[in-house]
Amino acid sequence: MRIAITMCVLCALVGPAQGYFQAEITPDNLVVEGEGNGHDGGAWVESENTGPAWQSQWFYNTQDGNDLEERPSPLDPSETARKKIWPQIMVYPELTGQSHYIEVGLSWTTADYPETGSAGVPPVGSLTPEEEALYIGRQTIFAGYIDEATAVTPMDIAFFRDPPFIVPDFDPEWFAVDIRVDPTEHVNPGNLLVHGRLWHDSIVWGDYDRDADVDVDDIHQHNDFMDIGGGWDYLGDYDFDFDVDRDDLEYLVTEIVGVDMADFDLDGDSDLDDYAILSGAVDANATPAQGRFWYDMNVDDTLDQDDLDYYFTEVLGLSRAADFDDDLDIDADDIAALVANMGNPAYDLDGDADADEDDLIYMIENLVQWSRPGGESGIGTKRGDANLDGLVNATDLAIMKASFGDSGIDWSGANLNVDDVVNGTDLAILKANFGLAAPTGTVPEPVTLGLLGLGGLALLRRKGGYAG
Repeated sequence: MRIAITMCVLCALVGPAQGYFQAEITPDNLVVEGEGNGHDGGAWVESENTGPAWQSQWFYNTQDGNDLEERPSPLDPSETARKKIWPQIMVYPELTGQSHYIEVGLSWTTADYPETGSAGVPPVGSLTPEEEALYIGRQTIFAGYIDEATAVTPMDIAFFRDPPFIVPDFDPEWFAVDIRVDPTEHVNPGNLLVHGRLWHDSIVWGDYDRDADVDVDDIHQHNDFMDIGGGWDYLGDYDFDFDVDRDDLEYLVTEIVGVDMADFDLDGDSDLDDYAILSGAVDANATPAQGRFWYDMNVDDTLDQDDLDYYFTEVLGLSRAADFDDDLDIDADDIAALVANMGNPAYDLDGDADADEDDLIYMIENLVQWSRPGGESGIGTKRGDANLDGLVNATDLAIMKASFGDSGIDWSGANLNVDDVVNGTDLAILKANFGLAAPTGTVPEPVTLGLLGLGGLALLRRKGGYAG
């Protein structure tokens, strides 16, 4: 009883609806007296297609016991709604020395049973075996002998199912408690007194905060469940292995939310924005409630530089070989390092065993990261994008103007090739790509060349001329 009382208090905190029932059953499996708050005033109905017959009391699947309208309508099996049921059932043999074989089950209407509404009726009455198989799902939750030897207290059997039973892949409109006694399996037969309660709740898998949306907050809550070994009701145990773990986390993210595990902003893309989120989580040493297990990319139970490295190489597909300063980004500093080491095979990026201008072009177009003040970012641009904002425009031309004719200038000063001077060669490169606008996350293509006209050339000439 202590378990049942404890669970009842916990159930009251979260507010599942509650059904109760009781019945007196003869050794011949007949209900001689029964009541409850189920359908038709707690009536018990008999299934005619099983032997022994199931004695069932049906309940309407209301979300709140005081308001039938709060229950969502039944969802087809492709949806993520589920029905959770916590049964507490007690059986009292009427006479000392009795021994009976009894089975207890839960049943529910399937998606094939026509929706009735709360004023309708469950599948009771005369059903053919085919109709019963089509309209009713059933799960036996207890089967065994009840006698003094197995009693929790004298003449008493009690059991409480935790974790709860979850109707698989469906939120049914009706559900029932089922009881049957085998008339051929008893000693010193007498009536059995059965009573109990069903706490039940209609839930959408993954929506832990019940805001009608499965989002980052819910994923973080799942991480917290993983830290404590499961939610109190194992709500996050999607594979029914009695544990809330990374397998369930992956199901939540990939199947319920419907994104990749590395898509931390849930926008459908695993990109630099997500990398920034991961970087923040690593810097903050995120707790489970802040998504720690989700951000653990290499699944080693720690959040560290290795997770950033994994995301960088395995998710974004970027080569650490181009991150010459080991700061986990590929930017103007890495471009400068490559240019400063032309001819050194250790800086080869295109696989031809040397470092030359081809490697610079490969790096700019495929590996370098760019970002804009408005938050847009991407990977890969074109030569001419001196400030690495994904655009080749007047800003880059102004940078080139400021350094035109100077030596010892790197990429950020618009030195766009592998020498150390900004001259007409760099201007020609910029002109060829002028007007480029990089789509976020992709390698862009130039959109126009005509915007860089004689006016731009004149500006550069006034700086001091250029050499081809």
